[in-house]
Amino acid sequence: MTFAPRSFVRPRAAFTLAELLVACGIVTILVGIVLGGSSHAIETGQATRARADLARISQALDEYQHRYGDFPRTDQPADLLQSLLGRRGPDGEPCDDAPLLDLSQLDISNDNGSAAVAGGAILDPWRRPYVYIYKVPLAGWTNPEFVLCSLGAPGTPLGPLAAGGYWDSAVRANSSVLIAGGN
Repeated sequence: MTFAPRSFVRPRAAFTLAELLVACGIVTILVGIVLGGSSHAIETGQATRARADLARISQALDEYQHRYGDFPRTDQPADLLQSLLGRRGPDGEPCDDAPLLDLSQLDISNDNGSAAVAGGAILDPWRRPYVYIYKVPLAGWTNPEFVLCSLGAPGTPLGPLAAGGYWDSAVRANSSVLIAGGN
């Protein structure tokens, strides 16, 4: 029996430990950049959507004021929704008018999922009800408009209103709150 001569087999080239650590470090940095950029894009998108919602709600409130001669007098999110659905007059009296708001463009929450039932609220992109205040039992309310805002990301408190029911952006708690124009 004869055997063929064995040829010398070169060991395969491999990465060194240092090269693997450098590659892992570069991948980690790139992932951090991508995730950081996407979270900023998400936050920007939520703020843009909140501003668009605030504009829609403000327009509906202006139409409400034109229809009834006043804005809804409430600070309850469910009462605001019922008012803009044409089911509640300025002082809370029931009515049956055409809706002033297209609900298909807004996020509505309710215990049983129906916006037509009392208890629903218009939610901002952070799933919190928009804040609406107008002529609630505050002594000395002189603001001819309303206060409408989104508190933004959870954990943001609403600071106090200025005298007369006006928005006070000088209050530190109100600095990151998105408000509707004209307040």
